[in-house]
Amino acid sequence: MDNRGRQTPANKTPGEQIQEKMKESNKVPVKLNIYKKVFGTEYNLAFYHPKKDQCSICNNYKKDKTNINIQNEYTQHIERKEASYRSKELDKKKSGEDESYLCVTMDLQSLLQIPSTADSLMYYSRKLNLYNLSIYEFKPPQNDAHCIIWTEINGKRGSVEIASATHLWIKNLPEVLTHVTIYSDTCSGQNRNQYIAAFLLYLVHTHETIKVLEQKYLESGHSFMEVDSMHSAIEKEKFTKTRIL
Repeated sequence: MDNRGRQTPANKTPGEQIQEKMKESNKVPVKLNIYKKVFGTEYNLAFYHPKKDQCSICNNYKKDKTNINIQNEYTQHIERKEASYRSKELDKKKSGEDESYLCVTMDLQSLLQIPSTADSLMYYSRKLNLYNLSIYEFKPPQNDAHCIIWTEINGKRGSVEIASATHLWIKNLPEVLTHVTIYSDTCSGQNRNQYIAAFLLYLVHTHETIKVLEQKYLESGHSFMEVDSMHSAIEKEKFTKTRIL
């Protein structure tokens, strides 16, 4: 199991460094709401809309907004999406305040292949499939990240392998934890099925310290999670290497 994580919270500048900078500049800093107003209204910035993995319900609504059934389905869909995100934010906050509680996001990365190289002869050769289950923990200040990796020699990428990888991660959790919440997408072959439910029930009955294990799902088509940043970092790093064996 590969443990990776940042030692400081993302997008956060230490308070001591801010105070030191304020003393050096000898200027009165503006309020945070002024900064947000300028940043949000005077810059041509917006969130990127992905061109793939788009939500089918949202796309259907864009095509036909007059259909009553589509309108109702879309309204309920958005309500579920917002409710799942609100739930995740509350659990993230609780995870940072309660030492006995841990909230994580979990996702299986798209298929990786080794060796990875731009060599033309190697590009069309048969490669070994590599699977990576990533888990991102919300436990400040480090917010540990874990990559549990196996190849097609060891197994596939179904519910059995996901359960085995999750079990490996849970066995190494601190004993102080009694309650764990796992957020994932709604992929039925990997996360949302009877086998994962049975596995979590087995863990609750057999684990020495963890008494509550929750599996929560984000709305289909809107399962953007913090763990996705790990996959982006891996994909970005692949382009900086000429060969990965």
